[in-house]
Amino acid sequence: MSNRLRTRSRFWGGQAGSIPVIGPGYISAGLTFSRASAASYFDGAGVLQTVGNDAPRWPDGLGRLLIEGARSNGVRNPWAVGGGPGAAPTNWTVDLLNATGVTATPLGVVNVRGTPVLEIQISGTASVAGFLRVFSEAANVIVAELGQAWAGSIYTQSVGLIGVGPAQISIDDRTAAGGYIAGSTTNVSGPGDYLSRVHATRILAGAAVARTQAYYRLTIPAGATVSGVLRIGLPMMEQGAFPSTPGLPAPGAIQATTRAADSLSGLIAALGLPATGFTLSGRASIPQAAPIDQTILQIDAGADANRIRLFNAAGGAGISLGRTTGGAGADAVLGSTVPGTDFGWAVAVNLAAGTASACIQGGAVQQVSGGPGSLSTLRIGNNVAGDAALFGALSMAARNSIVPDADLPALAAGAV
Repeated sequence: MSNRLRTRSRFWGGQAGSIPVIGPGYISAGLTFSRASAASYFDGAGVLQTVGNDAPRWPDGLGRLLIEGARSNGVRNPWAVGGGPGAAPTNWTVDLLNATGVTATPLGVVNVRGTPVLEIQISGTASVAGFLRVFSEAANVIVAELGQAWAGSIYTQSVGLIGVGPAQISIDDRTAAGGYIAGSTTNVSGPGDYLSRVHATRILAGAAVARTQAYYRLTIPAGATVSGVLRIGLPMMEQGAFPSTPGLPAPGAIQATTRAADSLSGLIAALGLPATGFTLSGRASIPQAAPIDQTILQIDAGADANRIRLFNAAGGAGISLGRTTGGAGADAVLGSTVPGTDFGWAVAVNLAAGTASACIQGGAVQQVSGGPGSLSTLRIGNNVAGDAALFGALSMAARNSIVPDADLPALAAGAV
Protein backbone atom coordinates (compact mmCIF):
# COMPACT_ATOMS: atom_id res chain seq x y z
CA MET A 1 0.00 0.00 0.00
CA SER A 2 1.39 3.39 -0.98
CA ASN A 3 1.90 6.12 1.55
CA ARG A 4 1.67 9.81 0.73
CA LEU A 5 3.73 11.72 3.25
CA ARG A 6 2.08 14.99 4.10
CA THR A 7 4.84 16.28 6.30
CA ARG A 8 4.53 19.98 7.14
CA SER A 9 6.15 22.14 4.48
CA ARG A 10 9.36 23.74 5.64
CA PHE A 11 12.45 25.34 4.16
CA TRP A 12 15.82 23.94 5.18
CA GLY A 13 18.22 26.64 4.11
CA GLY A 14 18.15 26.19 0.33
CA GLN A 15 18.46 28.94 -2.26
CA ALA A 16 16.03 31.83 -2.42
CA GLY A 17 13.04 31.17 -4.64
CA SER A 18 13.24 27.39 -4.42
CA ILE A 19 10.39 25.13 -3.37
CA PRO A 20 11.37 22.18 -1.16
CA VAL A 21 10.64 18.78 -2.70
CA ILE A 22 12.89 16.40 -0.72
CA GLY A 23 14.79 17.58 2.34
CA PRO A 24 15.59 16.62 5.92
CA GLY A 25 12.71 14.40 6.96
CA TYR A 26 10.47 16.00 4.35
CA ILE A 27 8.84 14.76 1.15
CA SER A 28 6.46 17.05 -0.72
CA ALA A 29 2.78 16.18 -0.40
CA GLY A 30 2.73 16.22 -4.21
CA LEU A 31 4.81 13.02 -4.25
CA THR A 32 3.83 9.51 -3.21
CA PHE A 33 6.45 7.32 -1.56
CA SER A 34 6.00 3.56 -1.21
CA ARG A 35 7.93 0.38 -0.56
CA ALA A 36 6.20 -2.97 -0.09
CA SER A 37 8.55 -4.22 2.62
CA ALA A 38 10.58 -3.25 5.64
CA ALA A 39 14.10 -1.93 5.07
CA SER A 40 17.26 -1.01 6.95
CA TYR A 41 19.84 1.75 6.89
CA PHE A 42 22.58 3.31 8.99
CA ASP A 43 21.70 6.74 10.32
CA GLY A 44 24.02 9.74 10.53
CA ALA A 45 25.51 8.39 13.77
CA GLY A 46 26.26 5.00 12.21
CA VAL A 47 23.50 3.20 14.12
CA LEU A 48 21.61 0.43 12.33
CA GLN A 49 17.95 1.35 11.90
CA THR A 50 15.02 -0.63 10.51
CA VAL A 51 11.76 0.83 9.24
CA GLY A 52 8.49 -0.72 8.11
CA ASN A 53 6.63 -0.73 4.82
CA ASP A 54 6.33 2.64 3.09
CA ALA A 55 8.65 4.39 5.55
CA PRO A 56 11.39 6.54 3.97
CA ARG A 57 15.01 6.30 5.04
CA TRP A 58 17.31 9.25 5.81
CA PRO A 59 20.79 7.77 6.13
CA ASP A 60 23.36 10.52 6.20
CA GLY A 61 22.20 13.19 8.61
CA LEU A 62 22.20 15.68 5.73
CA GLY A 63 18.61 15.28 4.61
CA ARG A 64 19.24 12.97 1.65
CA LEU A 65 16.49 10.43 0.97
CA LEU A 66 17.77 6.89 0.35
CA ILE A 67 16.38 5.24 -2.78
CA GLU A 68 17.16 1.63 -3.74
CA GLY A 69 15.88 -1.02 -6.08
CA ALA A 70 14.69 -4.43 -4.91
CA ARG A 71 17.23 -6.92 -3.56
CA SER A 72 17.08 -10.29 -1.77
CA ASN A 73 19.47 -11.52 0.90
CA GLY A 74 19.93 -15.28 0.56
CA VAL A 75 21.55 -15.55 3.99
CA ARG A 76 18.81 -16.71 6.35
CA ASN A 77 20.34 -15.62 9.65
CA PRO A 78 21.94 -12.17 9.35
CA TRP A 79 20.85 -11.42 12.94
CA ALA A 80 23.21 -14.18 14.18
CA VAL A 81 20.40 -15.86 16.12
CA GLY A 82 21.56 -18.82 18.17
CA GLY A 83 25.13 -17.68 18.66
CA GLY A 84 26.53 -18.12 22.16
CA PRO A 85 29.55 -19.26 24.15
CA GLY A 86 31.11 -22.09 22.16
CA ALA A 87 28.31 -22.03 19.56
CA ALA A 88 28.12 -20.40 16.16
CA PRO A 89 24.76 -18.86 15.15
CA THR A 90 22.18 -21.08 13.46
CA ASN A 91 23.28 -22.02 9.91
CA TRP A 92 26.74 -20.50 10.52
CA THR A 93 30.01 -22.41 10.66
CA VAL A 94 33.24 -21.14 12.23
CA ASP A 95 36.31 -23.28 11.57
CA LEU A 96 40.06 -23.28 11.07
CA LEU A 97 41.61 -24.59 7.88
CA ASN A 98 45.09 -25.82 8.86
CA ALA A 99 46.57 -23.16 11.22
CA THR A 100 47.70 -25.93 13.59
CA GLY A 101 48.22 -24.62 17.11
CA VAL A 102 45.54 -21.92 16.88
CA THR A 103 42.03 -22.07 18.36
CA ALA A 104 38.93 -20.08 17.40
CA THR A 105 36.09 -20.03 19.91
CA PRO A 106 32.72 -18.24 19.56
CA LEU A 107 32.12 -16.12 22.66
CA GLY A 108 28.59 -14.98 21.89
CA VAL A 109 26.69 -12.23 20.09
CA VAL A 110 26.98 -8.59 21.13
CA ASN A 111 25.31 -5.43 19.90
CA VAL A 112 27.47 -2.74 18.31
CA ARG A 113 25.42 0.38 17.52
CA GLY A 114 22.37 -1.70 16.68
CA THR A 115 24.32 -4.32 14.76
CA PRO A 116 24.45 -7.90 16.12
CA VAL A 117 27.94 -9.34 15.74
CA LEU A 118 29.46 -12.66 16.71
CA GLU A 119 32.62 -12.40 18.77
CA ILE A 120 35.27 -15.05 18.03
CA GLN A 121 38.26 -15.43 20.34
CA ILE A 122 41.39 -16.37 18.36
CA SER A 123 44.56 -17.47 20.13
CA GLY A 124 47.69 -19.60 19.74
CA THR A 125 50.81 -19.92 17.66
CA ALA A 126 50.45 -21.39 14.19
CA SER A 127 52.95 -24.09 13.27
CA VAL A 128 51.30 -24.28 9.82
CA ALA A 129 49.74 -21.42 7.86
CA GLY A 130 46.00 -21.47 7.48
CA PHE A 131 42.74 -19.56 7.72
CA LEU A 132 39.97 -18.76 10.13
CA ARG A 133 36.78 -19.21 8.09
CA VAL A 134 33.27 -17.95 8.79
CA PHE A 135 30.44 -19.40 6.71
CA SER A 136 27.13 -17.64 7.32
CA GLU A 137 25.08 -19.98 5.11
CA ALA A 138 25.20 -23.59 3.96
CA ALA A 139 26.55 -24.46 0.51
CA ASN A 140 23.28 -25.91 -0.85
CA VAL A 141 20.84 -23.12 0.06
CA ILE A 142 21.18 -20.02 -2.15
CA VAL A 143 19.77 -20.77 -5.61
CA ALA A 144 21.80 -19.30 -8.47
CA GLU A 145 22.33 -19.57 -12.22
CA LEU A 146 25.19 -19.41 -14.68
CA GLY A 147 26.14 -15.83 -15.61
CA GLN A 148 24.53 -14.13 -12.63
CA ALA A 149 26.45 -11.47 -10.71
CA TRP A 150 26.47 -11.91 -6.93
CA ALA A 151 27.73 -9.68 -4.13
CA GLY A 152 28.77 -11.08 -0.77
CA SER A 153 29.32 -8.71 2.14
CA ILE A 154 29.84 -8.72 5.90
CA TYR A 155 30.79 -6.32 8.71
CA THR A 156 33.96 -6.91 10.74
CA GLN A 157 35.84 -5.33 13.64
CA SER A 158 39.01 -6.10 15.58
CA VAL A 159 39.06 -6.07 19.36
CA GLY A 160 42.75 -6.22 20.16
CA LEU A 161 43.35 -8.71 17.35
CA ILE A 162 47.03 -9.19 16.51
CA GLY A 163 49.11 -11.64 14.47
CA VAL A 164 46.65 -12.22 11.64
CA GLY A 165 47.29 -11.71 7.93
CA PRO A 166 45.12 -10.50 5.04
CA ALA A 167 41.34 -10.87 5.03
CA GLN A 168 39.42 -12.25 2.07
CA ILE A 169 35.92 -13.06 0.85
CA SER A 170 35.43 -16.15 -1.30
CA ILE A 171 32.39 -16.68 -3.52
CA ASP A 172 31.85 -20.18 -4.87
CA ASP A 173 29.78 -21.77 -7.62
CA ARG A 174 28.06 -24.83 -6.14
CA THR A 175 25.95 -27.73 -7.37
CA ALA A 176 22.40 -28.18 -6.12
CA ALA A 177 23.78 -30.52 -3.46
CA GLY A 178 26.41 -27.98 -2.43
CA GLY A 179 29.40 -29.49 -4.20
CA TYR A 180 32.22 -27.17 -5.18
CA ILE A 181 32.55 -26.27 -8.88
CA ALA A 182 34.60 -23.09 -9.08
CA GLY A 183 35.13 -19.88 -7.17
CA SER A 184 37.02 -16.65 -6.69
CA THR A 185 38.70 -15.03 -3.70
CA THR A 186 38.98 -11.28 -3.21
CA ASN A 187 41.29 -9.49 -0.80
CA VAL A 188 39.38 -7.08 1.43
CA SER A 189 40.32 -4.68 4.21
CA GLY A 190 41.22 -6.44 7.43
CA PRO A 191 39.22 -5.87 10.60
CA GLY A 192 39.92 -2.45 12.10
CA ASP A 193 39.05 -0.53 15.22
CA TYR A 194 35.54 0.26 13.98
CA LEU A 195 32.82 -1.97 12.59
CA SER A 196 32.96 -1.65 8.81
CA ARG A 197 31.74 -3.47 5.75
CA VAL A 198 33.77 -5.50 3.29
CA HIS A 199 32.46 -7.10 0.12
CA ALA A 200 33.32 -9.05 -3.01
CA THR A 201 31.51 -9.83 -6.26
CA ARG A 202 31.58 -12.68 -8.73
CA ILE A 203 29.89 -13.57 -12.02
CA LEU A 204 29.08 -17.26 -11.72
CA ALA A 205 30.90 -19.21 -14.41
CA GLY A 206 30.60 -22.90 -13.53
CA ALA A 207 28.59 -24.69 -16.20
CA ALA A 208 26.65 -26.80 -13.69
CA VAL A 209 26.15 -24.06 -11.11
CA ALA A 210 22.84 -24.24 -9.22
CA ARG A 211 23.77 -22.72 -5.87
CA THR A 212 26.24 -20.14 -4.60
CA GLN A 213 27.97 -19.48 -1.29
CA ALA A 214 30.13 -16.72 0.14
CA TYR A 215 32.38 -16.93 3.17
CA TYR A 216 34.90 -14.77 5.02
CA ARG A 217 38.41 -15.91 5.82
CA LEU A 218 41.26 -14.42 7.80
CA THR A 219 44.83 -15.49 7.06
CA ILE A 220 46.93 -16.93 9.89
CA PRO A 221 50.59 -16.95 8.83
CA ALA A 222 52.93 -19.80 9.78
CA GLY A 223 54.76 -18.99 12.99
CA ALA A 224 52.40 -16.18 13.93
CA THR A 225 51.21 -15.81 17.50
CA VAL A 226 47.60 -14.75 17.28
CA SER A 227 45.42 -13.25 19.99
CA GLY A 228 42.32 -11.09 20.26
CA VAL A 229 38.70 -11.06 19.17
CA LEU A 230 37.13 -10.84 15.72
CA ARG A 231 33.67 -9.32 15.58
CA ILE A 232 31.68 -10.30 12.50
CA GLY A 233 28.04 -9.82 11.50
CA LEU A 234 25.28 -8.74 9.11
CA PRO A 235 26.23 -11.17 6.33
CA MET A 236 24.59 -10.71 2.95
CA MET A 237 24.59 -12.63 -0.29
CA GLU A 238 22.57 -10.82 -2.94
CA GLN A 239 22.22 -11.06 -6.68
CA GLY A 240 23.73 -7.88 -8.04
CA ALA A 241 26.99 -6.26 -9.07
CA PHE A 242 27.41 -4.43 -5.74
CA PRO A 243 26.04 -4.69 -2.20
CA SER A 244 23.02 -2.70 -1.02
CA THR A 245 21.74 -1.92 2.46
CA PRO A 246 21.46 -4.96 4.76
CA GLY A 247 18.50 -7.20 3.97
CA LEU A 248 17.08 -8.32 7.30
CA PRO A 249 14.13 -10.47 8.34
CA ALA A 250 12.17 -9.52 11.45
CA PRO A 251 14.43 -9.56 14.54
CA GLY A 252 14.86 -13.14 15.69
CA ALA A 253 13.53 -14.64 12.45
CA ILE A 254 15.64 -17.00 10.34
CA GLN A 255 14.70 -16.72 6.67
CA ALA A 256 15.86 -15.28 3.37
CA THR A 257 14.55 -11.76 2.90
CA THR A 258 13.53 -9.54 0.00
CA ARG A 259 13.57 -5.77 0.29
CA ALA A 260 11.15 -4.23 -2.19
CA ALA A 261 12.08 -1.27 -4.36
CA ASP A 262 11.56 2.26 -3.12
CA SER A 263 9.08 4.17 -5.29
CA LEU A 264 8.64 7.94 -5.40
CA SER A 265 6.63 9.85 -7.98
CA GLY A 266 3.95 12.48 -8.44
CA LEU A 267 2.15 14.59 -10.97
CA ILE A 268 3.88 17.80 -11.98
CA ALA A 269 0.62 19.65 -11.36
CA ALA A 270 0.40 18.26 -7.81
CA LEU A 271 3.81 19.77 -7.11
CA GLY A 272 2.52 23.18 -8.21
CA LEU A 273 4.85 23.32 -11.20
CA PRO A 274 3.82 24.74 -14.60
CA ALA A 275 3.06 22.27 -17.38
CA THR A 276 5.19 24.35 -19.76
CA GLY A 277 8.45 24.05 -17.84
CA PHE A 278 10.32 24.36 -14.54
CA THR A 279 13.69 23.83 -12.87
CA LEU A 280 14.85 21.13 -10.45
CA SER A 281 18.05 21.09 -8.42
CA GLY A 282 19.56 19.19 -5.53
CA ARG A 283 22.39 17.02 -4.35
CA ALA A 284 22.98 13.30 -4.82
CA SER A 285 25.37 10.60 -3.70
CA ILE A 286 25.75 7.38 -5.67
CA PRO A 287 28.01 4.92 -3.83
CA GLN A 288 28.90 2.77 -6.82
CA ALA A 289 28.95 2.38 -10.56
CA ALA A 290 26.43 -0.12 -11.90
CA PRO A 291 26.06 -2.30 -15.00
CA ILE A 292 22.71 -0.62 -15.67
CA ASP A 293 21.65 3.02 -15.70
CA GLN A 294 20.78 4.54 -12.32
CA THR A 295 17.98 7.08 -12.57
CA ILE A 296 18.21 10.26 -10.50
CA LEU A 297 14.99 11.69 -11.91
CA GLN A 298 12.69 11.14 -14.87
CA ILE A 299 9.87 13.23 -16.30
CA ASP A 300 7.42 11.17 -18.34
CA ALA A 301 3.76 10.56 -19.16
CA GLY A 302 3.58 7.01 -17.83
CA ALA A 303 5.95 5.27 -20.24
CA ASP A 304 9.71 5.17 -20.82
CA ALA A 305 9.27 5.72 -24.57
CA ASN A 306 8.76 9.45 -23.99
CA ARG A 307 10.77 11.09 -21.24
CA ILE A 308 13.46 13.46 -20.06
CA ARG A 309 15.83 12.09 -17.45
CA LEU A 310 18.94 12.74 -15.38
CA PHE A 311 20.91 9.54 -14.75
CA ASN A 312 24.16 7.79 -13.95
CA ALA A 313 25.06 5.97 -17.16
CA ALA A 314 25.76 2.25 -16.95
CA GLY A 315 29.29 1.13 -16.24
CA GLY A 316 30.83 4.28 -14.83
CA ALA A 317 30.49 7.36 -12.66
CA GLY A 318 29.30 9.70 -15.41
CA ILE A 319 26.10 11.72 -15.12
CA SER A 320 24.04 12.32 -18.26
CA LEU A 321 20.98 14.26 -19.37
CA GLY A 322 18.79 12.31 -21.76
CA ARG A 323 15.60 12.55 -23.73
CA THR A 324 13.61 9.81 -25.39
CA THR A 325 10.94 10.56 -27.99
CA GLY A 326 8.91 7.77 -29.50
CA GLY A 327 11.49 5.28 -28.22
CA ALA A 328 14.46 7.06 -29.84
CA GLY A 329 16.93 8.64 -27.46
CA ALA A 330 19.70 11.24 -27.30
CA ASP A 331 22.00 11.83 -24.32
CA ALA A 332 24.42 14.56 -23.28
CA VAL A 333 27.22 13.75 -20.83
CA LEU A 334 27.40 16.30 -18.01
CA GLY A 335 30.59 15.04 -16.38
CA SER A 336 31.88 12.46 -13.97
CA THR A 337 31.52 12.09 -10.21
CA VAL A 338 33.41 10.23 -7.52
CA PRO A 339 31.39 7.24 -6.26
CA GLY A 340 30.08 7.91 -2.78
CA THR A 341 30.85 11.64 -2.97
CA ASP A 342 28.04 14.17 -2.76
CA PHE A 343 27.51 16.36 -5.85
CA GLY A 344 25.16 19.16 -6.85
CA TRP A 345 23.00 19.13 -9.96
CA ALA A 346 20.45 21.33 -11.74
CA VAL A 347 18.02 20.65 -14.62
CA ALA A 348 15.89 23.24 -16.44
CA VAL A 349 13.08 21.70 -18.47
CA ASN A 350 11.20 23.53 -21.22
CA LEU A 351 8.39 21.11 -22.00
CA ALA A 352 6.72 23.49 -24.43
CA ALA A 353 9.88 23.59 -26.57
CA GLY A 354 10.93 19.96 -26.00
CA THR A 355 14.32 20.97 -24.59
CA ALA A 356 16.19 20.51 -21.34
CA SER A 357 19.45 21.91 -20.01
CA ALA A 358 21.47 20.55 -17.10
CA CYS A 359 24.80 20.56 -15.34
CA ILE A 360 26.48 19.00 -12.36
CA GLN A 361 28.60 20.90 -9.88
CA GLY A 362 31.79 22.05 -11.57
CA GLY A 363 30.67 21.01 -15.06
CA ALA A 364 29.48 22.83 -18.16
CA VAL A 365 25.82 23.13 -19.11
CA GLN A 366 24.63 20.65 -21.72
CA GLN A 367 21.33 20.56 -23.60
CA VAL A 368 19.10 18.02 -25.31
CA SER A 369 16.39 18.94 -27.79
CA GLY A 370 13.64 17.21 -29.73
CA GLY A 371 12.04 16.01 -26.52
CA PRO A 372 8.41 15.00 -26.15
CA GLY A 373 5.74 17.39 -24.98
CA SER A 374 2.85 16.78 -22.60
CA LEU A 375 4.93 15.08 -19.91
CA SER A 376 3.01 14.93 -16.67
CA THR A 377 4.86 12.88 -14.03
CA LEU A 378 8.02 13.40 -12.01
CA ARG A 379 9.57 10.06 -11.12
CA ILE A 380 12.50 9.94 -8.70
CA GLY A 381 15.05 7.15 -8.43
CA ASN A 382 13.71 4.83 -11.13
CA ASN A 383 12.06 4.57 -14.54
CA VAL A 384 8.58 3.29 -15.35
CA ALA A 385 9.80 -0.25 -16.06
CA GLY A 386 11.53 -0.34 -12.68
CA ASP A 387 14.81 -1.59 -14.14
CA ALA A 388 16.98 1.53 -13.72
CA ALA A 389 16.88 2.05 -9.97
CA LEU A 390 19.08 4.53 -8.18
CA PHE A 391 21.00 2.89 -5.35
CA GLY A 392 21.86 6.18 -3.67
CA ALA A 393 20.55 9.20 -1.82
CA LEU A 394 19.37 12.63 -2.93
CA SER A 395 17.70 15.91 -2.03
CA MET A 396 15.63 18.10 -4.34
CA ALA A 397 14.15 21.57 -4.70
CA ALA A 398 12.11 23.10 -7.53
CA ARG A 399 11.48 26.44 -9.16
CA ASN A 400 8.35 27.19 -11.14
CA SER A 401 10.38 28.99 -13.81
CA ILE A 402 12.88 27.86 -16.43
CA VAL A 403 16.26 29.03 -15.14
CA PRO A 404 18.54 30.31 -17.94
CA ASP A 405 21.51 28.14 -18.86
CA ALA A 406 23.94 30.78 -17.61
CA ASP A 407 22.51 30.49 -14.08
CA LEU A 408 22.42 26.70 -13.81
CA PRO A 409 26.05 26.22 -12.63
CA ALA A 410 25.47 28.49 -9.63
CA LEU A 411 22.23 26.67 -8.88
CA ALA A 412 23.98 23.29 -8.94
CA ALA A 413 26.87 24.53 -6.82
CA GLY A 414 24.55 26.01 -4.21
CA ALA A 415 22.13 23.09 -4.02
CA VAL A 416 21.57 21.59 -0.58
